[in-house]
Amino acid sequence: SNDMKAFPACFTRLNLDTLWIGTEPEITSLPENIGDLRVKCLELDITSIKKLPESFGNIENLEEFILTKSGLKELPESFGNLKNLKRLVLSNNKLSHLPSSFSQLTSLKELDLQINLFKSFPESICSLSNLEKLNFSNNEISKLSECFNGLQNLTALNFFNNNFTTFPSILERLKRLQILNFTKNELTTFPKSLNNMKQLKECALGDNKIPNLPSKYNKSREYLYEYDEN
Repeated sequence: SNDMKAFPACFTRLNLDTLWIGTEPEITSLPENIGDLRVKCLELDITSIKKLPESFGNIENLEEFILTKSGLKELPESFGNLKNLKRLVLSNNKLSHLPSSFSQLTSLKELDLQINLFKSFPESICSLSNLEKLNFSNNEISKLSECFNGLQNLTALNFFNNNFTTFPSILERLKRLQILNFTKNELTTFPKSLNNMKQLKECALGDNKIPNLPSKYNKSREYLYEYDEN
């Protein structure tokens, strides 16, 4: 219903596989007993939820959480208690940092933080050794630290429209990386480290400032993220 003004507290007594609530801008918060919710997939689209209650980390069965276009500004420290979380999509929000407990989400395989306010890459992500897909497009990241080497299972990486002026050489250590998008950054020279990344199936470097960019890399794609394995 478009008249929903609050998250129904009665939902916390349900045992569900999936709960989706969408286009409810009058919902500004979740109830304090949200931790009692038993659900595997929770999707909240286009609400006005700026903050999650500390009890959110008690949703122990949660495997997939999607909260987009809500103006979310921060995550509670308890978020790291979501040990079964495999997919997390928090795109189109106002996040600029992550809690230190984020490093405990070791079951996470897909993380989408595109269109937020990150100016530096959160090092807590570097501990997520099972992460396979990472989307950080449309932020303001300009460099990666050595800890990025911890993401050895990463297969798809998207840094479309960030602030990189040099290509992070640390990426050549990621031997499983197959999809790479650095479209629309501030790169000025061709990354020589790409010559050592023979496993790449797709790499987009268009809309940078690289002269004489080989056509193989001269692609301008925002959503270069998936690929056909067949």
